[in-house]
Amino acid sequence: MEAKKVYQISLVFCGLFLALSGIACLVVATLLNHDSDLSVIHESSSRTYATQYWLGIPIIAFGGIMMIISPSMHRRKIMASLSLLSCIPLITCALAGSILHGTAYTHFLSIREHRLFLEERSYLCADNIQDDSTQCKCTKTEFNRETSSELLPVPCAQQRSLIGFHGALLTFSAVTFSLLLGILVICVILLPQFLKLQVNESFVVLLVLLSV
Repeated sequence: MEAKKVYQISLVFCGLFLALSGIACLVVATLLNHDSDLSVIHESSSRTYATQYWLGIPIIAFGGIMMIISPSMHRRKIMASLSLLSCIPLITCALAGSILHGTAYTHFLSIREHRLFLEERSYLCADNIQDDSTQCKCTKTEFNRETSSELLPVPCAQQRSLIGFHGALLTFSAVTFSLLLGILVICVILLPQFLKLQVNESFVVLLVLLSV
């Protein structure tokens, strides 16, 4: 298979998976931001990050443009320039998304694991509403008396949801980072070959004109 065919097919597939990853990121981040149960939780609302706006929508647009432009080799200059200029800021956004949602994921996972640890030590955990805020209160009772208690900042019922949301966004950010890095590598490696082909074609045309 010719190098230009490999270039085309690789970029089309990267663009397709990039657009799909962007759609998934857009849907999950929107659900996270607009969930009525999660929006009232301070720990959740401070870690939403509005990822759908600065990562989801841009990579959907970029992936769609790559799928449209890549099959047209007469537009390879536009394609190469767009890829190189757009990949670097988008890679930065994907890396930021991975860091932010990775941090949030580990934060909520540690809260849930601590709750499970307390439950293994005979604590009973349930949601506790106080001052218009809901927390997970774990109490230990002996002889019908409360001997110790501990408050967790995230309601018991919402801990798994937050872990799932941020885990999914972490995955989509990492996939996006990998795809964008692949596009960047393809451009850097294969672009000189196309430029060489273009120079050779121009040289042949020039020779034909001179011979005439």
